[in-house]
Amino acid sequence: MLLGLSAVLAYAAPVETRWTVNSWGGSSHVFAAADAACGVRDGKPSTSFLLKTRGTGDTELIMPTLLGQNQAYEVSVWLKADKPTKVRLFFRRDGAHYETAAIQTANVTTSWKQVKLKGIYALNTVGKVRLGIEDFNIKLCLNGATLEEVVPSTVGSILSIANVQDLVVTIPNVNTITPEVKLGLGDNVVGGSGGGNFSGLGNQTAAPKPTTTPTTNKATTTTKTTTTTYSLPAYATKTIDNKFFGVHINKLGVHSTWPSFNPGSIRLWDTGTTWANLQPYKGPIQWSSSAHARRLDMYVDYALRNNPDVQIIYTLGMTPEWAGTKHAKACNGSSYGRSVCTMPVNLDDWRNYVRSVGTRYKGKIKVWELWNEADYWGFWDGGAENMATLARITYQELKAIDPNNKVIGPNITGSGITFLSRFLAAGGGSYTDAISVHVYVGRSTDLSTNILRNIRAMLDNHDLVNVPIWNTETNISCNSVLEDCKPIQAGANITSAEDALAQGVISNAALKISDFNFYTWEGASPLYGGKPMVESNYATPTALGRVYGIVKSWLIGSHVDYVQFESNGLNQVRVEKNGKVALVFWTTKANLSLDVSKQPTLKNFAYAGDNFTQKLTSDFIEVKQTPVLLFPDGFEK
Repeated sequence: MLLGLSAVLAYAAPVETRWTVNSWGGSSHVFAAADAACGVRDGKPSTSFLLKTRGTGDTELIMPTLLGQNQAYEVSVWLKADKPTKVRLFFRRDGAHYETAAIQTANVTTSWKQVKLKGIYALNTVGKVRLGIEDFNIKLCLNGATLEEVVPSTVGSILSIANVQDLVVTIPNVNTITPEVKLGLGDNVVGGSGGGNFSGLGNQTAAPKPTTTPTTNKATTTTKTTTTTYSLPAYATKTIDNKFFGVHINKLGVHSTWPSFNPGSIRLWDTGTTWANLQPYKGPIQWSSSAHARRLDMYVDYALRNNPDVQIIYTLGMTPEWAGTKHAKACNGSSYGRSVCTMPVNLDDWRNYVRSVGTRYKGKIKVWELWNEADYWGFWDGGAENMATLARITYQELKAIDPNNKVIGPNITGSGITFLSRFLAAGGGSYTDAISVHVYVGRSTDLSTNILRNIRAMLDNHDLVNVPIWNTETNISCNSVLEDCKPIQAGANITSAEDALAQGVISNAALKISDFNFYTWEGASPLYGGKPMVESNYATPTALGRVYGIVKSWLIGSHVDYVQFESNGLNQVRVEKNGKVALVFWTTKANLSLDVSKQPTLKNFAYAGDNFTQKLTSDFIEVKQTPVLLFPDGFEK
């Protein structure tokens, strides 16, 4: 087990706060800052809120405190209602596109109940804590609301999961006499068989100039240990295998090349193989005469021919016009079809489609993804509850064909956590083996890491601790919704595509994501910084493709665990392979000089850009945006 000690900000105690009202679109409500009918709790008066109508908008309660980018918070409030109802406690951006960063859905009864939400505000402009109620004309009583800033690495952490058993973890509690900072732990998780107890990696300071001798702080610490017992989900103890390293291949036919890094997972999307493609008219799929059906056959044969163990992910969905309804806005003018985002009118049409593809590819396609980016109305405008219905039918059909089939999804974008919450509240989690997401690494990789942490935390809150997350579409192109893309478009000196990819692959593995599927091998979204992994000859890897292969060689066959994830940008990951323990470091902010003098087994280092092995001849290593692997002799990379 590796324990990383680092300088982090001291966090204040929870601050009690009050609610104000945000109403729009003709919504009507009743709000009382002090309501005697709600009673008092711990000697404090209660606030009440009743939603009368939503109109074309809604009314939400908000805390006035502004939430900062990539800052982690825990909010707590005591609630009761005059009738049972559901509430949503969430972090939301104040301006367009009004995305939700973290959310907790809770049932409220006539007795006081404490509702908490811990999450990271993974958005690039300010927002606030909000609370919404599902039902009309139900009085909600509120009391004792507090907001506290917390350590980001505690959100979505394996060790923060409740109700786990059987794993003994010893965690030092460390205090310091230094008034400005305290020494604290990042994520401390156990992977594999252990491999030594490493305590402390020195203090991080700004990277020294070439002529400067590095110095360290001499803070005096006292340490005691606490032993706690946990049980980790199966996905959290799994060795990283080839199936983790996925890719989209979208120009098959223009070329027939297999990527040199030998992907273990292929996702079929933007391959001309949707439901609307395969079945443009009512009636059986014409497997022998349809060009799109033959194309799906070609992809499956191509993948299995090049890698017999490859994991093929087929994305179901996109409703044909004959099976759906006329959409008022033609699904945002979708090039996939005018009705692709609508609910099938006859559920038997959906059932027959799923049964047809499931039967044809039995034993060949084993992972079936329920819809693409269901939180985006241009792909799905049928609501989370209807998607849960489709999930139930899909699960029934595919498990009947082959119990080993996996049903994952419906996937959401990085902005889709509210949709996913509603899908789970509608019972959709009972009909999925994994949740799939499209969290793009982008060029602000901390944002994507924090989104994944928030999703993990939300699943845990829905008692889905054992359900893994698959990142079935990702890229290093800037996410125009979550990030400021102007620097990329202006050619500014920001995180390179290669560094962002390396950071993203490692952080996804360390967060126990089950699949990292890059979109696309041939390249996509150049306007937003997207790059291909292969040159135009479809044979020679680009720098991006080489980095993917390098990081794969570091991680495959290993247990990968997050040790540290701090607001100063430092990321520390532990990689254990064949009994050898290595460390990976990178920073998303200013370069750091890291003291590694207390790690005598780490004798070598290599950066992800070239994987060139160098001997560690100094007590300090420069940590920058390019991940660096520190490893002992005999470590296979």
